[in-house]
Amino acid sequence: MVELIFGLLCLLFAGLIGVTIWMVLQAIGVSTGKILVKPIARKKRVDPQLEERLLTLCGGNHALARRLVAHAHDYNRDRSEEWCYEKAIADLIRDRYGR
Repeated sequence: MVELIFGLLCLLFAGLIGVTIWMVLQAIGVSTGKILVKPIARKKRVDPQLEERLLTLCGGNHALARRLVAHAHDYNRDRSEEWCYEKAIADLIRDRYGR
């Protein structure tokens, strides 16, 4: 009888350890034996002249320039960052000068 209770307690303890390990692995992003690692995105620099042109059109307002690029990116997710800069510049010119 004591051996049965001891066996059940060992089984219960092993189960608790297993569940605890599983919860920790889930919390750190391990799933089905594979570690879920986000690929390192290479930060492709936009042409500095393009950045400077946008900043000039924004009157030196960095926050405005970032918002315009983010807005272009939000509506054109498949496009490159450089394209988003060009779009922001084109939109500013269109809205200001009607070209």
